[in-house]
Formats: sequence, structure tokens, C-alpha cells
Amino acid sequence: MRALGAAAIREAFEESGILFAREQASGKLVGGERLEKLSHHRHALEKNEIALLEMLRAEKLRLACDQLVRFAHWVTPKNMPKRFDTHFFLAAVPQGHSGSHDGRESVDSVWIRPDDAITDRKRWNVIFPTKLNLMKLARAANTAQALAAARASVPLTVEPWVEEGPNGSVLRIRDDAGYEQTSALLREAM
Repeated sequence: MRALGAAAIREAFEESGILFAREQASGKLVGGERLEKLSHHRHALEKNEIALLEMLRAEKLRLACDQLVRFAHWVTPKNMPKRFDTHFFLAAVPQGHSGSHDGRESVDSVWIRPDDAITDRKRWNVIFPTKLNLMKLARAANTAQALAAARASVPLTVEPWVEEGPNGSVLRIRDDAGYEQTSALLREAM
């Protein structure tokens, strides 16, 4: 889990400019002013010009994996030519971190409630796994409730599969994974 947490922190920093790290000397989370001084590392990390560990050592930081709560685990279907094994984490944004997209891997950024993202999902290009995770997240009224709910459950691995139905191909997931919806027409899911 620590390796996955480190990868999640790196991706969050690269793509959104939010960094879950602590100052080595004080143990305090990186604040907004310090974050601005670290922003030049985002592009260098993406281009593999610097390793995450190298950046942490140079800047005297430690990863704040304790801020991450495991939320979901999805694996792409076996029949897909390109497969992903994706772990989703929740975390409260550290004070002073407003976030900004990198313009390459993430091309837009906005703070939005999960329900609003689902409602406007075509605009945001929200695919089936993301939609279901947003629906699950929307059950909580606020960040504290979402984090508490995630801490209280163990995510089951979800690996969708496709079945033929009367209206076309249907994307399905296991019924016990904790999602309100467990199937969707394939043409509407992606």
C-alpha cells in the first residue's frame, strides 16, 4: 500500500499540483507558500527528469501517506488490449493547496460536487468506473463523512466484464462491491 500511496501522491502532484507531503523538520504538511516553490518539480517528475525520492530528499520532505484513505480498486476487463490496475484514494486537500491542472494529463480543473459531475458527465468525459465512484462518494455529505466511510470499509477488487443483453452489450460489475449500479449498456458506459 505504501508504494501505491507514493504513486498516488506523485500523480496528484504532477496532474493537480496538490502535494501530500510533510516538512522533515517540523512534520507539518506542506503549506501553500512552500507548495508554490515546489511547483517546478511537477514537469520534471512527469518527464522523469527527477525521481520522486530524489525530489523529496532535495526538498527535505516526507510523503504523507497517512493522509490517504483507500477508496476503490478497479482492474480493466481481461478482453481489453490495454489494461489498468487502478487504486483510488480519498484525502482532504491540505490547507493552502488550491490545485491546478497540468495542461497535459489533466486539461481542466474545477472544484465540483460528485453529484454535479455525474449530472454533467458528458461534459467532463466521466467514464463508468469514475461515475460509480462519484456515486459512491456522493453518499457522504462532506469530506469528513467520505473519509470516515472509506476508513470503515475494505474495497473489493472490481473487474468489469461484458455480457450480451437484449439491447446490446452490457458492462457488468460484481454485485457485492458496494456500488448502487452494477451494470450499464456498453455504448453508454464509455
